[in-house]
Amino acid sequence: MVGSTHKPKKRSESGSIFTVLLAGIAIAGALSVIMYQTISGPMSSMVHVSNATSAKTQLETIGNIVIMDSVNNNTAPYVNGDCDADGYIEPPQWTTAAPGLTGGGYLPQTFGAPTTDPWGSPYGYCVWDDGTTTTKCGGTAPNMLAGDDPATSTNPAEDLVIAIVSAGPNRTFESTCAAYSTTSGAQEFTLGGDDVAQTYTYQEAAAAMSSLWTLKTSDSTTAFIAKNIQVLSSPTATTPSFQVNSSTGIVSALGVTSTGNISTQAALQTGAYNGTSGPTSCAPGTSGSQGDIGSFRYDYTSGTNGNIEVCICTTYSGGVCTASKWTAINTAASGTTVNLNSITAATATNTIDSGNYGQTWNWSTLTGTGMTLAAGNASGGADTTLAVTNATTGAGAAVSGAITGAANS
Repeated sequence: MVGSTHKPKKRSESGSIFTVLLAGIAIAGALSVIMYQTISGPMSSMVHVSNATSAKTQLETIGNIVIMDSVNNNTAPYVNGDCDADGYIEPPQWTTAAPGLTGGGYLPQTFGAPTTDPWGSPYGYCVWDDGTTTTKCGGTAPNMLAGDDPATSTNPAEDLVIAIVSAGPNRTFESTCAAYSTTSGAQEFTLGGDDVAQTYTYQEAAAAMSSLWTLKTSDSTTAFIAKNIQVLSSPTATTPSFQVNSSTGIVSALGVTSTGNISTQAALQTGAYNGTSGPTSCAPGTSGSQGDIGSFRYDYTSGTNGNIEVCICTTYSGGVCTASKWTAINTAASGTTVNLNSITAATATNTIDSGNYGQTWNWSTLTGTGMTLAAGNASGGADTTLAVTNATTGAGAAVSGAITGAANS
């Protein structure tokens, strides 16, 4: 038998190359997934934080716009922002109900404010009717909630008036707005889920309205406000120390102190003088200044009735008042009667016709001379101190006198 010299053929190793390639692809894919997860996590968080920050900024902006629009709202039944004549501003009601936002709806588009949040969802809006009347603008605004009176509230810092809400990243409202509760003593707002919200109490909204002063259209140097103004010791105070009525222009104050003259075209009321306290100065003034001339006071030094006195100028020199004094212009007891001793010197000629009204002057307690008529002119001319005439055609007399009583001669 001839021996065989055949050797076994070596097996091919090509299959191992494909295995290596597939393993490399698998490793690369795994690394890609890991890198994506590593990078996408922070990126997603950054986008979420950016949107949340943008939403909060927009909510504050929308809140300021709503407050300003509310103050200037004159669409019936609103008058200067007040829809029920209780002296409180009521923001406009929401438009249509927003699913998921209990007690609220969508933000009115008439504000001119952003209406869509950074996640693309419409903003929600809740509003409360605060004040002495909380019946939803007298029943004309069903799309708002009954509020409370901040002036009498036990917790005015929680009396909400506005809430603007974003549905957040999940684009679903999960918050609740509720009417004033006598149990909790506050308007209820509960933030739910990932919603983002900006709320305002009535006090906060009132503080935000400090920018109500606007420039006058025809005069940029003049600011105006179409509101009554009151100066109060606190937001809940009821007695103002100073107030101005925007309709009548009447100013009421507990007192007024002026470093200059107060001019008026109507009656000017000043203080009372009792001999020691009250208005005392009656200065004649200087060139270019009237001093105290024209000032009034009520002087009750002489008795319980007192006199109304005016500071008058008694001497002029070179067009300037150099002397002045307080002069009574009437007494409380005798109406508009002027005291005889208060008559001042005439500055022009005059004629008085008393008609058919006879006058009698009595000096019931006289101890000296009742009346003296004297001419102080020493010119030496033919002057007459007193001239009496009687035009009667009957048996009258120009002067008739009689002396009665004992020991008269």
